[in-house]
Amino acid sequence: MWSDYKTVFHFNDDTYSGTTKDATTLGLVGTNSNMTGANLVNAKVGKGYSFNGSNQKIAVESNAAYAYTTGPFTLSAWVNTISASTDQKVISNQNGSSIGYKLGLYGSKPENQNNGDPNRDGGSNVTGTSFTVANSTWYHLQGVYNGTTLTIFVNGVQRQSRTSVGSPGVGMNLNIGVGEGGTGYWFNGILDEVRTTNVAKTAAWALSEYRNQNNPTITGGAAASIVSIGSLEADATLASTYPGLIYTYTGPAGGSLSISNYLTNNTSNLANLPVKADGKASLIIPAGKSPKLTSAASFYGVSLISTSSLDLNGNTLNVGCNVYNNGVITGNTGTLNFNGTSGNQEYFGNATTSSVGTLSLNNLSGSTININSGKLDVYQQISVNNNDKLNIDPSSTFTIKSTVSGFVNVAPLAGSAEIIGEPNVELFFTGGAGKRGTRLVSPPVNDALLGTGSKFYQQLKTGMVITGPDGVTNGFDPGNSVRPFAVTLSKYTESFAPGAPSQFTSVSNINNNTVPLAKPGEGFFLFYRGNRANYNPVSPESSTKLGDSYVPESFSPVFKGTLNQKNVQVNITHSDNPGDLNNGYNVLGNPYQATIDWELVYAANSSLVQNEIRIIQPGGAMMVRTKAGVNPPVVVNAIGNSANAQFIQPGQGFYVRKSDAGTSVFNFNEDQKAIASTPNRLLSSPVQNGISSNLKMGLKDN
Repeated sequence: MWSDYKTVFHFNDDTYSGTTKDATTLGLVGTNSNMTGANLVNAKVGKGYSFNGSNQKIAVESNAAYAYTTGPFTLSAWVNTISASTDQKVISNQNGSSIGYKLGLYGSKPENQNNGDPNRDGGSNVTGTSFTVANSTWYHLQGVYNGTTLTIFVNGVQRQSRTSVGSPGVGMNLNIGVGEGGTGYWFNGILDEVRTTNVAKTAAWALSEYRNQNNPTITGGAAASIVSIGSLEADATLASTYPGLIYTYTGPAGGSLSISNYLTNNTSNLANLPVKADGKASLIIPAGKSPKLTSAASFYGVSLISTSSLDLNGNTLNVGCNVYNNGVITGNTGTLNFNGTSGNQEYFGNATTSSVGTLSLNNLSGSTININSGKLDVYQQISVNNNDKLNIDPSSTFTIKSTVSGFVNVAPLAGSAEIIGEPNVELFFTGGAGKRGTRLVSPPVNDALLGTGSKFYQQLKTGMVITGPDGVTNGFDPGNSVRPFAVTLSKYTESFAPGAPSQFTSVSNINNNTVPLAKPGEGFFLFYRGNRANYNPVSPESSTKLGDSYVPESFSPVFKGTLNQKNVQVNITHSDNPGDLNNGYNVLGNPYQATIDWELVYAANSSLVQNEIRIIQPGGAMMVRTKAGVNPPVVVNAIGNSANAQFIQPGQGFYVRKSDAGTSVFNFNEDQKAIASTPNRLLSSPVQNGISSNLKMGLKDN
C-alpha cells in the first residue's frame, strides 16, 4: 500500500466480529454499529458491508493521520445503492456543524464537500455535468481536494469541480455510512474499498485505480491494468526488496524483533520469504504486544496499535516513511532515526508519553519530518541533517528533557537544516542543602517570538517564585514582610563604574507589554529558591519558601518556545571608565540547547575579547578560566573537572571581557557546539548566597 494512504478498509473480514481493521501500517480499527454478521456481504472486491439507511455505520478510531484539516486529500469508495434518492453519505469526518470533509450522494448524484461547501448542482463556482447513479449497480467514487478545488470522479471520469473552496477545518473521527456528526444522512446500500489519502490524486490515477479494481485480467487491454498471479508462485527474495510487505509482531512480551518466528506477513503466493528489517517492509505491533529491539532495525513504516509498546532498548530504529504510534515507545537511550529517501515523513503520537534518547533526521531529500500529535520526550540528542527540517506541530507535546543525569544536545544545524515550532525545553537546577543562591542563566528559547503572557521571565515565574520591585503591582510574586520586594532577576551593565547603584539592575516589571526581553546570547542573574512548593501567594508570611533557611528542591522549569539557532549576535561594550580595573566585562550566555566549546567561541571572536570566562561560584567566588597564547589554560575555583571548564552547558551565563574600548558585535554560531563534550554543570552547583532587597555581586575572585 502506498504510504500516502492513511485509511484503507478492504472489509475482507473472514468472519464478522463487530470490528474491521484498515490495511495501512496505522492499523486503525472501525467499530460496527447496529450490525450483525448479515451485514458482511459479497461486494465489488471480495467482501464489503451493507448499511440499512437508518442507524448502521462504522466509526473509525480517532487519529490525526486522516484529519486533513487543510488538504490536499482524496476520498474514494465503491458504492452500490438500494435507494439513492435521499441525501446520504459514504464517508465523513464532519461534525454537527458540517466542519470537516465528506463524500456521498445527493439526490442520486455523487458529491464531495468541505466545511459546508458542496461540489454539486447549484453550488457556487461549480462546473461540469453531474452523474446520476442507478440502484443495484456498482460505481467507483473519488472525491479530490487539491487545496483550492473539489473534484468528483465517477468510474474514473471527472464529472464536476468547484473552485475557490476553503479547507475542511477540524472535524471529528471518521465515520463510514453516515454523515455529519455520525447521526444523520445514513447510507442505504453496500460499500467496499473505502480509502483516504493525503494526496490530491490526478485524473490519470483516478482512471487507473478504477480500472485496477473494476476489471483486473491476465490478458491486458484498454480496460485492464494489473496481472493476476493466480496460482503462480512469485520469487519472495526479490519481492522483499520492494516496499509493500507488512510484518505483524506475534511474539511474547519482551520478545526480540530480530526473531523471525515472531513476525508474520501479509503475503500470499510467495515462497522462501525472508524476514528482513532492512527498511523495505513495514511493521505493525498489535494491541497488547510489547517487543523490543535487540539490535538496529529498519522498517519502511511502523505502527503501534493502542495498548502496545516498543522498547528501543538502547538500539536504533530506522524508519523510511511514517510512525503511527497509538501505543508507547520507550527507551531513554535508544534512537529513532527518520531516514527516508524522498518526501516528508510523519510522526503521529497519542496522549501517552513516548520517549527516545536520540531523535535523528537523516532524510536524503532535505525534507520535513513532522511531529504531528501526541507526547514525545527526548533525553539525549536531536540531530537534523541533510538540510532536513524538524517541524513540531502545535497540537503535539514535544519535550527536550533535562535531568540530574544529563540534558539534550541539539547537534549543529548546518545548511538550511532547522527546527520549526515550539518544543518544551527543560533546564535542570539541583536543589538540596547549600543550593539556595544566585546563578547566571541564559534563555535557550527566542523570547522575541513568544506571545503576550508567555515571555521568558513570565514562564520562569510559572515554575518558581519570582519576587521583585513593587511586588504584585509589577507582575511579581509577593514577598514576606522582611523582604517584600526582594530582587530575584538582575542584569549587569558594563558601562557603569564599579559600585554604582545601576551596575547591577533589577528586572523591574514583568507585566504584559512591559516585561523586558531575555535576549539570546545574553545572561542574567537568578536567585534560586527551588520550585513553587511551600509558597502561598495569598499568604506569603506563612510561606517557608521565602525563609533564608529553606532548602530548595531539585527541579526542571519548562520553557515553551522556538529554540535559538543559527548565528546569534550580541553587542558587547568596553566603557574604559577611568580607574576601573574591571572595564570591559559583559555578561553573556550560551544561547543554544547544546554544549558549546569556549575555545571555538573565542576563536570566532578573538579580535574582540580576551581568552577568559568567569562563572559565579559558591559564596560569591567565581570559576575563572584564562588562557594566554599557546600556554595551557589556567583554571581557578573549578567545580568538577578543570579540563571541562572550557565547555559551557545550555542555559549557563558567564562573563567575558572585551579587549578594547567601544562597542562590538560578539558572534555565536552552530560550529561552536561540542555535543560530545561534558561540561561542568554549574547551574547545579552554587552554594548559599544571601539575598537582599537590592542584589549586588562584586566582580572578584573572593
